Amino acid sequence: MRFSIVLILLFIAADCSCTEDRFIVRWTFKANDRILSHPAVEDRTVYFGSNDGSFHAVEAGSGQELWRFGTRASIRGRPLVADGIVYVVSGNDVYALNAMTGEQIWSDLNEDSSGADQIDSWDYHTGAPVLDGSTLYVGLGDGYVHGIDAASGKPTLRFATADTVPVRSGLLIEAATLYFGDWNGRVYAYDLGKGVLKWTTRTYDERPYETFGALTAEFAIHDDLLLFGARNTELMALDKHDGSVVWSYREETGGWISGDPLVEDGMLYIAGSDNHELFAFDAATGEKIWIYEFAYNNFSRPLIHEDVLFLTIGDAYSVWGEGNGRGYLYALNKHDGTLLNLRGINGNSYSSPAISNGLLFIGSEDSTLYAFDITEFLHEKFDPAATGYDAIEVTDQEPAPLVVTSTISYRVKYPAAVYVDITTLAGSTVRRLVSGDMPAGDHEVQWDGTDDDGVTAADGYYFVKVGSQDFYRTSFLQKASIE
Repeated sequence: MRFSIVLILLFIAADCSCTEDRFIVRWTFKANDRILSHPAVEDRTVYFGSNDGSFHAVEAGSGQELWRFGTRASIRGRPLVADGIVYVVSGNDVYALNAMTGEQIWSDLNEDSSGADQIDSWDYHTGAPVLDGSTLYVGLGDGYVHGIDAASGKPTLRFATADTVPVRSGLLIEAATLYFGDWNGRVYAYDLGKGVLKWTTRTYDERPYETFGALTAEFAIHDDLLLFGARNTELMALDKHDGSVVWSYREETGGWISGDPLVEDGMLYIAGSDNHELFAFDAATGEKIWIYEFAYNNFSRPLIHEDVLFLTIGDAYSVWGEGNGRGYLYALNKHDGTLLNLRGINGNSYSSPAISNGLLFIGSEDSTLYAFDITEFLHEKFDPAATGYDAIEVTDQEPAPLVVTSTISYRVKYPAAVYVDITTLAGSTVRRLVSGDMPAGDHEVQWDGTDDDGVTAADGYYFVKVGSQDFYRTSFLQKASIE
């Protein structure tokens, strides 16, 4: 009996201690399921939903729950708070709740369940509703954008996408024009005043796999440009009047530019997924100003507070395992992308940060809403060497298929305590290959397919985990027997 190890090179990283400091993390609120929706803050209350369909209102200063409302499906989008009403999307249902009490004002329950759960393993959000005058607009999985009277909940508009595919992007309204995208990568501009479609643009020619190119992120506008990323490697800037491409940026190394865009002072900030990068562009020209490489995947929008840019990330490949992954909050200088501080979170964080009265709020897949004290967080002295931050880089692995042994090559950037583990997807250690102080330089180690007791490990998927203290990088591998 021989075996081969097939390696799929999906490098992941983690960094920073997850130890919570009561001065930096002022409070946490524990929900009953994962929090993937973006929080919204209004009148010192934080509003957010969780995957079990619960919608929460929490007092921003203390984390005390004020009320809770149960819906019929998971909540994965940002709520909209306006004029004392909270509008919530859950599956294909829409709710209007009293912001103070949580009492239901009206609901639009869509019995057409088609597309309600069309968020596959690599997607985490649905678009938020928008309000224009007295009408609420929301895109749903049934393939329609719905207009609803905000006061009564009565339908006023039902506009179908081409091929009636789900609307998972954010909705944006400017000058009586509604902009949104669909699952097949089409962008729409709908004239709300005339009730007609102004233009539509397809963002790619051929789909290499089923969910490539879906528009699942928010849009941003800068002057005459409509800016957005997607589930592909291209960032696009369209003329908002006719849908023509003004400029675009393609990530040649791969990785979706799938984060939500943020435009401020003529700068466009947007992050990617597998490329693990945050980009800063000149919004008008597409000139790349700076790039910051972070640890994991991003599916949210940065937030700027004074000169600081905050960003959350999470390990998208944790979907292959049984845990909640690992997330991080970053603080960067918005002008040049230099790292100011970062903090570990006990689960993936794919929620866009929200700020109120000196506190920053983010949700996590560990079912927790975190409230960070901004001043304390920014004044914390960050010491990379104390946590092993960025000490390790995986440089190479033998090409698949591998017979009998797998050679793992890695680089130690500065002298550090290093470990190399083979783990299950759930995180259990199968074999520790290296443990101890290592000098800076290039190193390699082999795995013969056995566990710590010398027993041949079962066929299946594993992680190679190379790390130093709280920082690690992993590659995804498959072990398969050969007769």
